[in-house]
Amino acid sequence: MIQVALPANHEFSIRHRRPGGLAEPGPAALGQPHNAQPALRTRLATRRVIHTHCTIPLYIHSRLRQPTMAFRILILGGTRDAMTLAEQLLEQPALEPTYSLAGRTRRPLPPALPTRRGGFGGIEGLKQWLMEHDIAAVVDATHPFAAEMSHNAAIACQELDLPLGRLERAPWEPGPDDNWHPVTDLHEAARKATELTRPGDTLWLTTGRTSLPAFEGITGRHLLVRCVDPPDPEPSFENWTLIEDRGPYDLEAERRIITQHNVAALITKNSGGEAAHPKLDAAREAGLPVIIIDRPSLPPATHSFQSPEAVLEWLQQAVRVIEAYQTGSGEL
Repeated sequence: MIQVALPANHEFSIRHRRPGGLAEPGPAALGQPHNAQPALRTRLATRRVIHTHCTIPLYIHSRLRQPTMAFRILILGGTRDAMTLAEQLLEQPALEPTYSLAGRTRRPLPPALPTRRGGFGGIEGLKQWLMEHDIAAVVDATHPFAAEMSHNAAIACQELDLPLGRLERAPWEPGPDDNWHPVTDLHEAARKATELTRPGDTLWLTTGRTSLPAFEGITGRHLLVRCVDPPDPEPSFENWTLIEDRGPYDLEAERRIITQHNVAALITKNSGGEAAHPKLDAAREAGLPVIIIDRPSLPPATHSFQSPEAVLEWLQQAVRVIEAYQTGSGEL
């Protein structure tokens, strides 16, 4: 959808694109007949532009009056997919992105875009920031388990009527030879790990350093923890080993970890993506049980994408829509 507030004297024609490139003439200004009252034509109205498989909602009123104004977007980053998108946006002069990092990782991969770090101060703080910076669209490319940030972004965008594109990795799915045990949260994962293993066994934890307190109640097991940064404070584990490493990971290296540490079970989150998948392949080969934590439920985004390229296409289409209005071409 395109949401647009137009001056009363602004009229144009528009064509609605359909899949396959077919087009049909659309109604004139704001979807109202030409004899509609001017007051009605100044209201915020909704238009739908269909391009292949997606629709695009955006405010363009201020950009109609300022033809040279960049299309400002906020990228909520923290993943490799977000970094890929950031690199692609460097070649898009019509877009003015800001990359945001929550700051939980001490050594984040630095994007080449203008970057801010830290939280926004909840939903209200995020709304204020979006308005102050005249953001036209938000891209949520956070980790699938960054539930608080994704939730706040969804509510803020909904209340401001801004488009929110969520870049979602497809979740991992078990194969016929996998021994997966899905659980709903970290505490259930800790209980399941105790059920599936014996005293003296080694549990391989790849759930992130902030999740470790949930496993402090496990006794009689050795915990092998892998994370990007060392936990601070250190967890109160009876016996544990820390591996500091950052993906993407190699299958042969994952096999060595399982063999050298005599791993009895793997505990992980269903993050999806290819960078961390080799551990699942190695666990399957070794016949290990995998305790896998399901993703949290989130409020819906206006658009959902599974690749940075699809997000870029969405944003490029938004720019084309704006340019069509600015030039008065009347055709999209």
